[in-house]
Formats: sequence, structure tokens, C-alpha cells
Amino acid sequence: AMIAVVDFGGQTCHLINRRIGELGADSLVVGYKTNIEKLKNLEGIIFSGGPSFVNLPDSPTIDKAVFNLGVPVLGICYGMQLMGKLLGGKVGRGKVKEFGIVPVNLKKSVLFEGCAGRQKVLMSHGDQVIKLPSGFINLGSSKDVLNTAMSKDNLLAIQFHPEVVHTPAGKKILENFIFKICHARRVKNKDLWLKNKVQLIKERVGKDKVICGLSGGVDSATAAAIVYKAVGKQIQCVYVDTGLMREGETEEIKKYFGKSLIVVQAQKLFLAALKGVVDPEKKRKIIGRVFIDIFEKKAAGAKF
Repeated sequence: AMIAVVDFGGQTCHLINRRIGELGADSLVVGYKTNIEKLKNLEGIIFSGGPSFVNLPDSPTIDKAVFNLGVPVLGICYGMQLMGKLLGGKVGRGKVKEFGIVPVNLKKSVLFEGCAGRQKVLMSHGDQVIKLPSGFINLGSSKDVLNTAMSKDNLLAIQFHPEVVHTPAGKKILENFIFKICHARRVKNKDLWLKNKVQLIKERVGKDKVICGLSGGVDSATAAAIVYKAVGKQIQCVYVDTGLMREGETEEIKKYFGKSLIVVQAQKLFLAALKGVVDPEKKRKIIGRVFIDIFEKKAAGAKF
């Protein structure tokens, strides 16, 4: 059993997954189109945030039967709005869009146990749950938004992002959900955790091939290393050298992955794209865009 993070397209979806691991529980990220039957034996489910508006006809959604599985669900940001809409509440544009650090008042509940009633949290939304679904109670509010948190039995939701460092009490909130509401088991033995992950990957991949984009960051390198341990030569890694790596890092990666690695020297492309850009957020987006463009071109012609 584990916690599933349902990905609705939020930029910090995988950060939620990482936070769960840091807290000592097992988790995985699944798409919102995942068959509900696959979620019924989990310890808990978390709906990620996302850039869409729940009232649009083509916005990401999920079978509302997920709420009848008996598995605790925590909705975050878009996840709260989706839960509100699917269960009969009203979601709409608020008078004020909340972006950035916002003070909120939180009511006493298991979810907020050990947290002060007044908190600063990261908000990033234009829509909000205007009317709670039947049976739900309000657990929090801000100056401009009446419902920043809600719950009914083991269904809970928060409008803010607990997974980011800008929400100081966020980790405690996730911990409360995972261990006090979901009663998840702590993974005490990391070797056993790794063994289980490797076995899961072997079963899922079977005889298929895997292609992986390596950025040189901790997340992609760790993911690639675990998959490589599971399937060996069935993985083909595309490593894009941006010219922004730490000294000796490219050589280390080449040495570890050997023949399973395609190296793309793209320093000039990245530096040209970043020329004159000062804003860190713009830099991040440019690096991401150029990386994806290069990776997709190489992935299309990858040979195993």
C-alpha cells in the first residue's frame, strides 16, 4: 500500500511526491485518467494542483467514484476545486486572485494538528470553492477567500500549496494527512524500499524499452539510476549538457550510464537563449523549454 499523487498538470506535482518520501512514506505519481480500480487498495490519494479551470469542458477531471473507495483524499489547489465541483459544490472566479504568500486562518482539525491557527501559505489561484459541497465543513479562510480549506470525513482539501517551502507548516500538514488520517506505514528500511521499487519497475516495463531525459539534476539522475538498476540495457538516457553543470558532473554521468547514454552538447544553444535574461523565473522557463525541444528531437530518433 502507498499514497498516490494524481497529476492534474501542476508544476509542483512531483514535489508533493518528494515530500511524501522525505516524511518516510511510499508514494507514486499517477495520471488523472488512471483506472479508479487501481486506486482502491491505497493508503491515501492526493490531488495535485493544475493550471486549468475546473468549469471548462476539457479540463482534467477524474471519476467521482474515487470518493467512494473509502480511501482518504486530499485535494490541493486545483484538486480542492475539482473535489468541490464533483461533489456538488460551486466553483467560480473570486473577486480577487491570490498569488504569492497569503495569511490564512486555520480551524482546529486533525489535518492542522500541531500548526498555529494563523499561517502564511503560498497561494496560486483565480478560481475558488464558493459554496461547499453538502456535508462539508469549512476549515480555513483568508482575507479574500472564504473557503481555503474544507473537509467531510476522510475527504479533505486545501486551496494553498503545502508542498513548497513558502508554506512553513506545509510539511506538518502533509505529515498529518499521511500518518494521522491515512495511517500510512513508515518506510524504515531504505534498502527494502529500493528493492520494492526496482521490482515494481521490472513488472511495469516488462520487455519494453524506456527512454529517459537526464538534466543533471538530482531528481532525473536518481530516477534514471533506479530504472537502470531495474532494467539495465532496456533504458536509453538522453543527457543534455547545458553548460550549466557542476564541474566534472558530465564525466560522472557518462561513467555511470556508459553505453546507455546519449550525450547532447548544447551549451551554445542554452547560453544564446539565456543571453540578456536576468529574471530567475524566466531563466528557468527558457532552460526547460530548450531542454524539452532537444530531448524530443533526440527521443524521436533513439535507437535501442
